[in-house]
Amino acid sequence: MSQEFRKQAQATSADWERIARALLAGYADNVFVSMKELKDRVHRFVRYNKPDEIAVLDLQSTLTRAISATPVSIVLARDIRHSTAVRATAVLSFIGEIKPAWLESSMKRQFTISSEEETYLNTNNRFSSAQSTFSNKINLQMSNGMLTLDGPVGTVLNAELHLRQQMVDEMKFSLTAGSSTTTEANSNFSRNLQSVPPRILRPQMRKDCRDIEERIARVTDSSRTLVDLYNSVKGSKATRETRMEAVGWIAVCKFNCKVEGGFVRDWIVGHYAVRPASKPNPKDWIELRNGVPYMNMELVPADLDCHLPSHAYFDIDRFEDELYKFGISCKVLREDWRYVLLLDENADTGPFTMDLIEPHVALTHDRIDFDVSNLALEKDYTHELGMRIDIEQKPYSIDLESIVDNIKNKRFRILRPIDAHLQQRIDKMVKRGWTQMGEPLSVIPSPPPKHYVVLVPLSSSAILYNAVSTEIKKISGVQIISIEEIKNPYLEETYEGMRKLIGKQCKNLDPNEQLLFHGTKSAGIEGIPEDGYDDRYFVASGAWGK
Repeated sequence: MSQEFRKQAQATSADWERIARALLAGYADNVFVSMKELKDRVHRFVRYNKPDEIAVLDLQSTLTRAISATPVSIVLARDIRHSTAVRATAVLSFIGEIKPAWLESSMKRQFTISSEEETYLNTNNRFSSAQSTFSNKINLQMSNGMLTLDGPVGTVLNAELHLRQQMVDEMKFSLTAGSSTTTEANSNFSRNLQSVPPRILRPQMRKDCRDIEERIARVTDSSRTLVDLYNSVKGSKATRETRMEAVGWIAVCKFNCKVEGGFVRDWIVGHYAVRPASKPNPKDWIELRNGVPYMNMELVPADLDCHLPSHAYFDIDRFEDELYKFGISCKVLREDWRYVLLLDENADTGPFTMDLIEPHVALTHDRIDFDVSNLALEKDYTHELGMRIDIEQKPYSIDLESIVDNIKNKRFRILRPIDAHLQQRIDKMVKRGWTQMGEPLSVIPSPPPKHYVVLVPLSSSAILYNAVSTEIKKISGVQIISIEEIKNPYLEETYEGMRKLIGKQCKNLDPNEQLLFHGTKSAGIEGIPEDGYDDRYFVASGAWGK
C-alpha cells in the first residue's frame, strides 16, 4: 500500500452515527446482540435475525472486556469465521459498537408470548409501565399472545429488552437431602465409590509386563503430548485400538473418569484384538438393540466402560469438542444412568462404543461378574492397575498378579451367583476361547465401617436361589418371601479357622461339612447374622435350639 493510501486508511472519524447507519444499510445481517441481558450468558452474542447462531469476540478485538465487565450490547461484525468446535461457534471481528440511540430507522417487531407470560406482564402494572415509558416514541401493544413494537429501531430494541427483563422470574429454593446420610444405602454408596488404589505389579511379574505398563500410560499419562495423541489417531500406525486409547485418555486425563472392565482386560492387559470373521465391513459391526448401539460379540476389544467422576460436573458437550479436535465422530444417546456413545461410525479403522456411567450407579455396582473384569485405570497412575472391588481379602484372596496371569492365559473365575444375564456373559467369554476356573464364588463386599454384616438379596433367576428354594420347598408349609446372602467377615474368618482345625482331626482332612436349614424367631434372625449361633442352645441329641 502506498504511503498516500496508508495515511487515508489510518484516518479516523468522530461521526460514528453516519458510519453506523451506512453500514447497517448494507450489512444488516452482520448485527449481533449480547446475550448477557437476555440469557445471562456473558460474552456470548447472537445474530439478531438468526437467534440460533452463537458467536464470540475475536480475542484481538478492541471491544473485548474482562469476564467481570459488562459486554458491548450491540455490535457490527466485519469478519465472521467458524471454529472447529462441534457446535461451530462463530468468531467475530468487530469494527465498533453500535449504540441503540444511533438507530432511527423504523422497524416493527412481533413475537409470541405464552398465556403465563401475558398474565405476568399484566400483573403489577408491568406492561402499562412499559407503555408509559416508551409510548411517546413507539407503538407498544399486547393482545392474544402477541407483542407488537413499532417505531424507531433503537427504541424498539430498548423496549423489547425491557419487556424481556420484566419476564425474567428469579426462583429461589433450598436443596434438602431426600434421605438421611446415615442410612445403609448411603454408606454403601460411599464405600462403593472407593475402589482399591492402583498399584504396580510385584517385581517377579512386572519384569515380563512392561508392554502392559506402556498401554496403561497411553491412557493415564496426563503429560502425553498432542503430537503423540495425534499420531495415535491419525498417524500411519493408527488402529482402532490406538484410537480407543486416545478416547480413553481424554476421558481419564481431561475429565477425571476411570476406565474399567473389558477394555482394560482385553486390550490393556491381554493385548487381544479380534475382528468378526463373518463381517469384514466395519459398518456391519454395529448392532442396534432397542435403539442402543452395541458392537458385534466377536469383536475384541468391543467397547470402553468409564465411570464419571463423583467430585466434578461432566460436560458431555465439551467432551464431544475434545473428540472433534482429533477427528473422532460421536453420536450420543442419553439414558437415565449413562451416556452411550457411538464413535468412529464411518472410520476405516472401525467403530466402537463407549459407556459413560453416572457415579451414583456405583451403588448398584458392588458385585462383580468375573475376576478378570475387576481392573481399573486412573489418571496419572501410569504403571499401576487398580481394582473396582476389593477381592484380595479372605476368604477370596484373589490378588492383582493372579488376575493378570488369568488374563494372559484366558482364564476367569465367576464371582457372583449365576443368573440368566450372567450366563450370557459366561457363554460369550467361552466362545472367545476363555476357560472358567473352579466353582463360582459369591463375592460380597465387606460391610461399611461400624457395621459387622451386610445382607444382599438373591435374584430369583440365580442358580443359588433356585437350589435353595428347591430344597426348602421340601419342607411342608414353607412360603419363600426372599432369599438373602449374608456377609460377615468376622464370622467367616472364625468359621474358616474352626473348619481347618476340625479337618486336621478328621480322616483325609475332611470335616464332613453339611449345609442345613435353621428356623428361628425374629429376634434370632436379627442376632444370627451379627453374632452367629449361640452354642448355649446346642443339643447333642437333636436339633439346635430350645
